[in-house]
Amino acid sequence: YYTRHISQDMESLFVLLAPLQYLAIFWFFVYIANTTRQRFALIQFMFLCCSLVAAVGLLQAANVPPVNAVLHTLYPSDHTAQSADAGRVTSVMGAWNALGTFLMANLIVALAVWSYPAKRLYRINITVMFVLTLACLVATNFYSCLIGLAIGFAILDVFQPIDRKFVVAGVVLFALMVLVMWPAVSARLDAQFSSGRLLPQTIEYRIELWDEYFIPSIANSPVWGVSPTSDHILYQHPESQYVYLLFRSGAISLVAHVLWIALLVGWLALHVRQRKALSGRLAAATIALLIVLSVMGITNPVFTYSGTSEFLW
Repeated sequence: YYTRHISQDMESLFVLLAPLQYLAIFWFFVYIANTTRQRFALIQFMFLCCSLVAAVGLLQAANVPPVNAVLHTLYPSDHTAQSADAGRVTSVMGAWNALGTFLMANLIVALAVWSYPAKRLYRINITVMFVLTLACLVATNFYSCLIGLAIGFAILDVFQPIDRKFVVAGVVLFALMVLVMWPAVSARLDAQFSSGRLLPQTIEYRIELWDEYFIPSIANSPVWGVSPTSDHILYQHPESQYVYLLFRSGAISLVAHVLWIALLVGWLALHVRQRKALSGRLAAATIALLIVLSVMGITNPVFTYSGTSEFLW
């Protein structure tokens, strides 16, 4: 910041300090959850929290006044304000794309651990979470997450075949949710393909956005990037993980990011061999999630989304 003569305000200071939360997560898993039983219980608690997030989102989709009032008061954002008119939900995430990505991450992990031996209460917890989360994911109308979920399922199925009855039940539930929410779903589809072109409207919009605001600046400083902040440009959201990295810190950080993904996937692959163990299932889920997020990163800076980032770590 200083060498580029960019001032630091309170917001940028919080951005710089925010990664410290991952040290807290690391400490929690290392010193609080010591055994496999404790770690699986912690994952169940994470699923329970996801169920609450999804339940709030579904109540928001049902336009329940008290829920909407709480969300607009405690979790205000442009997405929250636009959610009703856009036929989408934000829940406590404040953004439908952050919510959708978080829900998808939980579903991928649930698919990975579904057949892991568990007591009846845990099985009920996973089932409730899966139903609520899949329904809420449909309500977000964030289609890249639905595609990501399908890709994640395909990757997991390579490592360890998933119970087909569970998959069929999920597909039936998905179809029912689409029928129930068809007015919002159809409106979203019409908005995406109303131009009659092959590409969805959001993809065309992103291409124009990159071409006008980001790519010309990146081309002038490709190695070290343009600026760690985008406050000085008219539109501050690059809408791509890779454009985001190139703009903030150039090819250096993009190469580092790709190298991190490759090294992490390689390390996790060593643990996937333990198919029956919890660690093997979680390793497979994390590989699937990393690959899915890397694909989604073309059109969304998903590795920066609150909720998903913490869940991934």
